[in-house]
Amino acid sequence: MAVHPLNGAFERINRAEELFVELKRHVDAFGKSYLESVEIYFDPNPPYHAYERTPFVFPRPPSIISILLGEICYNLRCALDYLIFELARFDSGVVQNNTKFPIDDTPQKFASNITSKLKGVSRPHIEAIETLQPYKGRAWIAVLRDISNPDKHRVLTATGQVHVAEIVRNGITPSVAHNVSTKRRAKRPDGTEVEVELIAAISILIPIKGPALGPIGTPLEDALQNLISEIRLIIEAFKPEFE
Repeated sequence: MAVHPLNGAFERINRAEELFVELKRHVDAFGKSYLESVEIYFDPNPPYHAYERTPFVFPRPPSIISILLGEICYNLRCALDYLIFELARFDSGVVQNNTKFPIDDTPQKFASNITSKLKGVSRPHIEAIETLQPYKGRAWIAVLRDISNPDKHRVLTATGQVHVAEIVRNGITPSVAHNVSTKRRAKRPDGTEVEVELIAAISILIPIKGPALGPIGTPLEDALQNLISEIRLIIEAFKPEFE
C-alpha cells in the first residue's frame, strides 16, 4: 500500500497531541500544588461559613510547561512545512530545498516569500496557502507563529479563582466550573469537624495580546487545542491534491 506524501505531517500533529496530553497533566499538577498552599478559615459567627485565604502572589508555572509548549509548536510548524515541501515536490516534479509555510501579516510580505518559501509550488496551491494567512482573517495561525518564539515560552503567567465549599451530608457541593479540586477536613470554631472542598479554575496564559485575545493573554490550553485542530483540518483538506 502506497504511503501518502502527507503522512509525515500527520505524524507531527499526532506527536503534538501526545505532548499536549502531557502538558495538561503538568497544568493539573500545578493547579493541585497551588491548592495545597491555600488556607481555609471560618467565619467565627454561626453558621461558620468556610472561606479561602490564597497566597498573595500567584506562583509561576513550572519550566516543563514552557518546554512542552515549545515542542508542541515545533511539531505543528513542522507539519505545515511538510505540507509545503510535498506540494513543491508534487507540483514541480523535483525536490525543492528550503521551502517553508509562510505566516505573513500583509499581502506584500506574502508575495515576497513566493520565490523562496514557496519555490516550486503551483499558482493554485499558492492561492490556497494565501487564504490561510493572518491578513485573510486566520488570526489563529499568527498565534502559532508568535508563540513559536522561545521568549514567549519563558514568560508564561498563571491566574485563577479558588472557591471553598463545605460538603453537605448528601454529598452535593455548589456547582462551580473548575479544572482542579481537593478535599480537606477542617474544624469549625465550635469544634465540629467537617469536610470541605477547594475548587479552582486556573489558567496559564501565553503573553500574546490583541483585540480578540484580551489585554493579558490567551489561555494556553485553549490556544493549543485550537491550533492542533485547525492544522489537522488544513492537512486533511490538502490530501486529495496528491491523488
